[in-house]
Amino acid sequence: LLAALAAFAPPGHAGLRMIARSERLLPILRFVHEHWSQPIGRDELARRAALSPSRFHALFLETMGVPPLTYLRRLRMQQAQRLLVTTEEPVSRVGEQVGYPDAFQFSRQFRRVCGLSPSAYRERMRLPAMRPRESAAASGEPL
Repeated sequence: LLAALAAFAPPGHAGLRMIARSERLLPILRFVHEHWSQPIGRDELARRAALSPSRFHALFLETMGVPPLTYLRRLRMQQAQRLLVTTEEPVSRVGEQVGYPDAFQFSRQFRRVCGLSPSAYRERMRLPAMRPRESAAASGEPL
């Protein structure tokens, strides 16, 4: 992460500030990536960063480009997308696995981030892989 930031950091003092901010967030990002499926709040992340919640929120937003809970939500939805496409787990179980024990809340958040319901996403992402087989079967060609 630091190498990427250093490569894109503006030269001079502003670039050094950007790297210093990201170094402060590295333990927080590591924690979020290791515990994304567990309940995590902004206050807990701020405490881990040894900052006030408002200062942590501002630093995270300035460094990552999104608020901390938006970052966490996107990370969870990426994991949900993977599970929806690669498993047969019911949508409610996928929601539980990514930190949303309430199926309605999971579906609402998923639609907000991805633009589709979890079921529609699963169906849409699986259809392209199925079309060639369905076409071959319909034409009488061997699978």
